Amino acid sequence: MHTVRPVLPWEIPVLSDAFVAGALARARPAERSRRTRRVGGLPEDAVAGRHARLRELVARRVAADAPLTERFAHLDQRESGASWTAWQTAVARAGADDDPEVVAAARAVWEALGPNAYRLELVPRPATTAGVLEGRLWLLVAALGCVGLVAAGAVAEQRFGWSGWLCVPAITVWLVLVGRAFTVRYRARERLGGRGLPRL
Repeated sequence: MHTVRPVLPWEIPVLSDAFVAGALARARPAERSRRTRRVGGLPEDAVAGRHARLRELVARRVAADAPLTERFAHLDQRESGASWTAWQTAVARAGADDDPEVVAAARAVWEALGPNAYRLELVPRPATTAGVLEGRLWLLVAALGCVGLVAAGAVAEQRFGWSGWLCVPAITVWLVLVGRAFTVRYRARERLGGRGLPRL
């Protein structure tokens, strides 16, 4: 195991087993079909070809170990969304992550997948002050809306004799709407690697 030094502008230093295992996991067909449209990178056929080449190289390294070969074959059958850490054992035990040809093939896969896929898998997502402030802003919006609805309910009760309890369903609807808006915003940001997320 060693540290893979950055070559492409968007790379960071990464341990070689993570670099290779991440490329194997992220570019397999089940994972590519599950994910949303990639940001940047090369066409799907280029990703598939480079992944096949990487998988072939690693398979050669594990071929001498029957249990490891069986484990490696089963990894491709794992459900989509499986963490790349499941591939680390096979890659490390076979010493594939120390093979310059394997590392170069993994880099070719990451280049095809694009910078966003790389950041999503290998770059820690920062906990930013902006994310904390945005989370507090969402809470403030939800709270102010509730206060406004309670005040509106009190005014309606005084002027029109309506029950003040009518504000309860209105508050429920408001919180649901704010929650859905926050979820949409969060998921859109979550699809972009290297970006801080709103933190409540």
